[in-house]
Amino acid sequence: RDVPATASLLSRALELLPDSPHRGALMNDLAQALIDHGDLREAADMLDRAASATSGDAVGAAHTQLSRLWLQLYTEPEGKAEAIREEVERIIQTLTDARDEKGLARASYLLVEVDWMACRYDSAANILERVSTLAARVGDRRQEMEALGRFAAALVYGPTPAEEALRRCADIRERARGDRRVEAAVLEAEAELSAMLGRFEGIMERIDRAESLLQDLGLG
Repeated sequence: RDVPATASLLSRALELLPDSPHRGALMNDLAQALIDHGDLREAADMLDRAASATSGDAVGAAHTQLSRLWLQLYTEPEGKAEAIREEVERIIQTLTDARDEKGLARASYLLVEVDWMACRYDSAANILERVSTLAARVGDRRQEMEALGRFAAALVYGPTPAEEALRRCADIRERARGDRRVEAAVLEAEAELSAMLGRFEGIMERIDRAESLLQDLGLG
């Protein structure tokens, strides 16, 4: 995703739609894009505006608070992880009541970040599987692929037996067919899992292929 372009388009939309009932959602989307781009101070300012625009709207306010929690996890996570988890779980209940599956996927992904920081990879894997399913259901391909790529890594780091993890990597590859970033993540996971099982043949080829894919994407 071209984050600067996304932020620019959202800023332009806010300028063109001063009276839109969706301004709060646009502000929140812009804040998230700013967070993704590392413009954290601007993101915080935009979230203050979004909070004002979504007051009285339980679901809109939940989305804005979720973005604040993402920002907090990036800027001051020390000692805050469990408090963030509790707040996310409250937001998940609000989004569940509203049947907002796209919001649920995003909220659940924040729980993945909390678990990842605490090296709770088994919990993270379970949530990632749920996120990918939710994202697929609402047609959010980007979120689905992001979750699947992370899921492959969680299978390596967590307690899943290596043989089972390899089978699940094959499932991930099938679901993500055509996505080179996920393909690279799966190849790397398969290389590590095969090494755990003492199956060294083909490992270097997998690693080389993963590196080539990432270089093609500008990520190598």
